[in-house]
Amino acid sequence: MACKAWASRATPAAAGVYSFGLQLSDAQDPPSSAIRAFSLAVYDPLADDDFDGIPNEVEGTADPDEDGIPNYLDLDSDGDGIPDSVEGIGDPDGDGILNYLDLDSDGDGVPDAVEFALGTNPYDPDNPTDVPAPWWPVAAGLLVTGIVVLGLRQRRAGTGKP
Repeated sequence: MACKAWASRATPAAAGVYSFGLQLSDAQDPPSSAIRAFSLAVYDPLADDDFDGIPNEVEGTADPDEDGIPNYLDLDSDGDGIPDSVEGIGDPDGDGILNYLDLDSDGDGVPDAVEFALGTNPYDPDNPTDVPAPWWPVAAGLLVTGIVVLGLRQRRAGTGKP
């Protein structure tokens, strides 16, 4: 039994992605054949396909934030809401995790996203880490206290007690 293979000319479907077909036929009469289509993603390790200032070779093809986009194409590789182009490849806390992948780049216990939102520097370990307490527990406590006090006053008013 003889087989012949034929491959179509690879054409780019998107930047770095090539699609091609493969047809396999046997030499029997009548011939039997199968056609399959393939896609192949190719990236240049020295390029910067997402234009974030970090080479593809550094970012690689992993996907730690599990958004389905490999790091070399992901504008926010760690999913913290801060672009990789802002976070960069520094490592101020010395934990071996580069900023664009580190959720707490300065190692102060406060996530980068929280520090960024508060306007503090998420890459400076000497930056104050006083983060205001969330407002809702305080508001909920005041609301419950107010309801209890109001209820006590209404009960006293109904019974004539001061």
